[in-house]
Amino acid sequence: MRKSSGKARKRGHKGSRAITGIFPKTPIGALIRETALEPATALLDARVAQYTARLLTLPDTHPTAQILPVTLRYGDLHAQPGEQPLDDREWASRDNKVPNRLSQRLAKHLAQRLSRDPSGGIERTKQCELKGFPGSIRVLDNEEALTEANQQRPGMTFWSDGSRLDTGRAGAGVALQAVPGGPWEHVEVPMGHGHEVFDAELMGVATALEWALERQPLGPIWVFLDAQNAIDRLRSTRPAPGQALVLRAHRAVEKLAMRDQLVTIQWVPGHSGVVGNEQTDQAAKRAASKPTAPGFEQLQYLNGLSIFRIAYNELKL
Repeated sequence: MRKSSGKARKRGHKGSRAITGIFPKTPIGALIRETALEPATALLDARVAQYTARLLTLPDTHPTAQILPVTLRYGDLHAQPGEQPLDDREWASRDNKVPNRLSQRLAKHLAQRLSRDPSGGIERTKQCELKGFPGSIRVLDNEEALTEANQQRPGMTFWSDGSRLDTGRAGAGVALQAVPGGPWEHVEVPMGHGHEVFDAELMGVATALEWALERQPLGPIWVFLDAQNAIDRLRSTRPAPGQALVLRAHRAVEKLAMRDQLVTIQWVPGHSGVVGNEQTDQAAKRAASKPTAPGFEQLQYLNGLSIFRIAYNELKL
């Protein structure tokens, strides 16, 4: 690592002098400022963080995925005695000592750049039977969607939403008005740091469907939300970000179908004055501001956006 950074630094200095035509003995600080190039060590560290994050996106069956320690891949928060190797946690030490083993070195390099404690593990996708959504999904044009959202309909209607504050905390909210003109009921799910709005939107849908199972209403079930990317993700159980929440939602829909209750997921334009959408928007924001609920220790799936952020943040250090 040190040899690589030294070589990269020399190449960077040589390139900077070639760009500017500056004298060989010009101080390095002035040279870097003049060329506006990132320091070579920062570029190398960003590449290492990016490579390590990509390893975590590979399926467990991929041989390269096994390079990283099991304690980073799955976490050790709920591990039982003897379940994980005892010498697998060198990466978690808080000192600046560089581990000798490549696996531990890569894990420590990434862990130091994550926004939260990875002891709960990192969300993994799994190979499963590819299934479409077991209910109905409706995405109408803006005007028609608003008209339908404001209409009364048979059965029970839930409204879901997700939110991520500037602090990085996320949360999901669900709103329900069981009787027209009656009081609004809410479920708020604080998710803490390490989640995107996309995760919170899917959490809102899964929570709404599970709430419908718990309440045992009569007639069809409707879930309205304003996130078309989350709605599109619900269409398939393919391995990708959000798979775990999609599987939860599908299981709930299948159980409702066993009661002969049809489930419809429908898009509603956000911030358009629809009361249900406004109710759940506020519920999601309140949830995001609260302490994390039990069960959200796990970091979200490291998708392309997460990998980019890790590498970008490395360049800013």
